[in-house]
Amino acid sequence: MFIICGLLAKSQADSDGCAKFKTGQFAYTDDSARTFVIKRTGRIQEETEQGKNIITRSRIRWISPCNYELKQLWSNSKVKRKNNGVVTSVIITHAGNDEYNYSCNCKNLAEDKKIKGTVYKLGAEQKRN
Repeated sequence: MFIICGLLAKSQADSDGCAKFKTGQFAYTDDSARTFVIKRTGRIQEETEQGKNIITRSRIRWISPCNYELKQLWSNSKVKRKNNGVVTSVIITHAGNDEYNYSCNCKNLAEDKKIKGTVYKLGAEQKRN
């Protein structure tokens, strides 16, 4: 009985940890050393690739507290526009205070690949820039 209660409490703590990442500004670096800034509000997520000013807008739908789907709606990149309508499922595997680890089967028209990474919450001083 104590084990079950402990597991349920841990599960709830992880769910509560994910909730703080539903809106706000975040950043991550991909495996090609490109940095992206994410602005997430309500049902929209906008990613901007730093240095190239490539913007991709997606609809975000939370499946559970730590699992969401992104459906690409628009991009100012001709190459990325080919992925309009593609849905990607993301799982938050660990939520910390200012970052979370994720795993996804990221899809695009060129390839599907399993990606793991970390998304960092941007601080108040970075939001102003």
